Amino acid sequence: GSVSGDPSGRPSIKLVAADGSVSQYASLNGWSCGAGPIAVDGNGNVYVSPVGNPSGATLSDGELLKVAANGTVSVVVTGLGVVPATGLAVDAGGNVYFATATNASAFSNGTGNFGEILKVSPSGAVSTFASGLTMPEALACDSSGNVFVADDGPMVVYKITPGGAMSAFGITVSSITDGLATDAAGNLYGDDSAVYQVLPGLMPKLIGEYPVENYNPSTYGIV
Repeated sequence: GSVSGDPSGRPSIKLVAADGSVSQYASLNGWSCGAGPIAVDGNGNVYVSPVGNPSGATLSDGELLKVAANGTVSVVVTGLGVVPATGLAVDAGGNVYFATATNASAFSNGTGNFGEILKVSPSGAVSTFASGLTMPEALACDSSGNVFVADDGPMVVYKITPGGAMSAFGITVSSITDGLATDAAGNLYGDDSAVYQVLPGLMPKLIGEYPVENYNPSTYGIV
């Protein structure tokens, strides 16, 4: 199944099973926040970066929370970037990638190259994985450890190798990309108001459109 934020805005995480049934996965009661980007590792741990100040910190203190399989919520690390995370992804090694920026005003206006991706190791060590982006949004990892990021400023999807080499991979269909995902075959998919396949160097291939007018997946934390 997949995990999404609670569409009512309550601080909780919902599990959407493969059959479409919805259940409560974890409660963030006591955390003054809403669910932001979500990613899941191979052990079933869920990572979420709240939109708010879960432990009394300001929004400039980006926090990464971990929800274990038993529902226990813990803080992995704080102080990530100066804006709430715009994208999260986890690789096979358990490293979490956190899209953010070093200049909140420039990021909001889509000016300058202040966007960055931070890498959080399983031990909680933080390092800069990529920088020089404009408006990094959705993230995804493939089975080879490559990280894909939709930079909504230039409307480009970049591929970043485990060693940090970054190259343009494809383009997005709009300036708002709500999610990226890879499948077992290594295909990359994105979504905004539609679901599309990102093709290397080519126009994206439309897969399907949402049946609900003005439906925005990011409102629900869907990745």
